[in-house]
Amino acid sequence: MYQQINLAKYISLPIKSPLDAKRLLTFYGVFLLSLMLVYLWCLLLKNYQLSHHNHLEAELETTKQQLITTAAKYPQSPASMTLLNSSLLSSCNTKFSKYMEGFAQAITAGVWLTDIAVTNHGKEVSLKGFALRATQTEQYLIQLKKLPIFKELNFELKELTESINTSSTSTQPLNFQLIGKASS
Repeated sequence: MYQQINLAKYISLPIKSPLDAKRLLTFYGVFLLSLMLVYLWCLLLKNYQLSHHNHLEAELETTKQQLITTAAKYPQSPASMTLLNSSLLSSCNTKFSKYMEGFAQAITAGVWLTDIAVTNHGKEVSLKGFALRATQTEQYLIQLKKLPIFKELNFELKELTESINTSSTSTQPLNFQLIGKASS
């Protein structure tokens, strides 16, 4: 005698895996599409930056040509250098810092700056440079004090020393440092 046992009711259907083939293909498809979109975005961004760089290079070349033609119009004297700087500042469409405009307007023959540091949110300015004579440094300091942008800063001469020069020339420039601090 045979007894029939039905095991079907004890066996459950296999659990459907969350990563079945259809879902897995969909996931990879979306992932690859996302990668392609990011790649295209990077290409567009690179192309934009390259064109912007080329535009800036062309603008720099144009500005250099303007400088050369404008400099040729004026002889080399302190008064003409002031006129040249104001002409260049007015023709330039880039906005410079007001301090930089002030430094450009305070021209003294025989004085040149080598280091400009603006700190403490513009309340302290340190200028380092060279001068052929001490009186020229004083003249530069007077010119800075006359400019409206520097009215709030009290400039003083912190250092005036002879530079070390190994050449045999008799005229050695002087190192100077000017410090401007906002009045409290």
